[in-house]
Amino acid sequence: MKQREFDTSDLGFAYFDMSEADYHQVDLDLVSLPFFSDEKVVILDYFADLTTDKKRYLTDDELKQFEAYLENPVETTRLIILAPGKLDSKRRLVKLLKRDGLVLEANPLKEMELKNKSEELMLESERQMIAKAKEAEERAVKREQEKSELRKQEFEQMIEERNKMIEDLKNRENELKGREQEIRKKAEEVQIETEKQFSEKAKEIEERAIRLEREKNEMKQREYDKKLEDQKKLIDELKKKAELGSQQLQGEVQELALEEFLTSNFPIDIINEVKKGERGADAVHIVRNNLLQECGKIIYESKRTKAFSDSWIEKLKEDQKIQQADIAVIVTETMPKDMDRFGLRQGVWVCSFNEIKGLSIVLREMLIKTQSVRIVQENKGEKKDTSVIFEFFAFFNQFVVFLAQFVVLGDQFGGDKVSFELAHEVVAVAVRRRVRERDRGDPALDGEGRERGGGAGLLGAGRARHAGLSRGAGPCWPGAGGEDSRP
Repeated sequence: MKQREFDTSDLGFAYFDMSEADYHQVDLDLVSLPFFSDEKVVILDYFADLTTDKKRYLTDDELKQFEAYLENPVETTRLIILAPGKLDSKRRLVKLLKRDGLVLEANPLKEMELKNKSEELMLESERQMIAKAKEAEERAVKREQEKSELRKQEFEQMIEERNKMIEDLKNRENELKGREQEIRKKAEEVQIETEKQFSEKAKEIEERAIRLEREKNEMKQREYDKKLEDQKKLIDELKKKAELGSQQLQGEVQELALEEFLTSNFPIDIINEVKKGERGADAVHIVRNNLLQECGKIIYESKRTKAFSDSWIEKLKEDQKIQQADIAVIVTETMPKDMDRFGLRQGVWVCSFNEIKGLSIVLREMLIKTQSVRIVQENKGEKKDTSVIFEFFAFFNQFVVFLAQFVVLGDQFGGDKVSFELAHEVVAVAVRRRVRERDRGDPALDGEGRERGGGAGLLGAGRARHAGLSRGAGPCWPGAGGEDSRP
């Protein structure tokens, strides 16, 4: 090879004696890119596997790998094979080499002739490489043109679709504006009627405000009584509670007040206390109707800390699954930063201690009325339609906020008795109207089965009727004397 001017340090050349070389190294050189040059020359000498000679240096798998390379060679690699003897034309490797390469019969040449022949081969290889590069460049330009045309068509189609979407949105916007005007008009009418009724209850509101202040003082008195009771117990227990601070004590006071409120206001229901150390909410409220039939379950978690934590919600949801409760409620002294009053948060009701007095009434009535719907379905001999139950839950969730707010405020009108009667009356109105409109397919229901206008209309009806009954008059229904709007 020195006579052929081959330099082993030149990275543009690679020489392998196939009688001794490892084919794995040969394959790496064939597929590797050249260093500091445009092409690389790989010389395979003594390749007896291509001849009729019985000598074999490569295994069948290695021959298949070499055959795969010849099917898809690297453009920057120039392969020169020296095979002593006669080529075996029956072999697929020889057929591929004859189809894609240049086969020369090498007779003993002089040193100058060999050098000239090598230069000719190099020039021919360069010409072929330039032709292939030009052809590849033309194919790339053509592909880019096709891609550009395709992108143009896609962009035009996208613009057309967006224009249609904008037009549809404008039409929907006009429809929504019309509906918004109708809703505002109805809201103004409801507001006027509500203000009229509130003005008649001004004196009762003032008395209720005094009563609310008394309840606040009652909570402080409960804390004082609890402290006095704890002082009579063991001194060691008192020291431990003093180290823990008043936070735990305040929480216990609110738990006891909550359980006492539920027990005294719902005597036919079952109120279970979850003992300390046991997993679960602080109180379990099993709702029962007048026939002492269980209608559902509400769990209460009492919190009295300086900051609200969202982890309480996840924990109470797990307790709700374990105890198979229908509703979960957190009674907290400190509301979340984004809530200034009670409401639903991630599927859990969050309220203050004062708000639970009204909210518990509404939630209890909701479970009782939902149970009555199930019983009516069973008495009709119909298959259990869970969509009806879910519809009632969705319906109650829409107006329960309005109703509960009014019940909390209704405590200012006449005490707990008024709140109970009002909640019962409004829920009854809602259920009867809901069943009637569902049976007759009332157009007042929108596509999802919700009543247009939310629960404000039912709330106004319940308020008006309750006000009429409390004055000793007959039933006061919205639209009385004109169109029949009774549920």
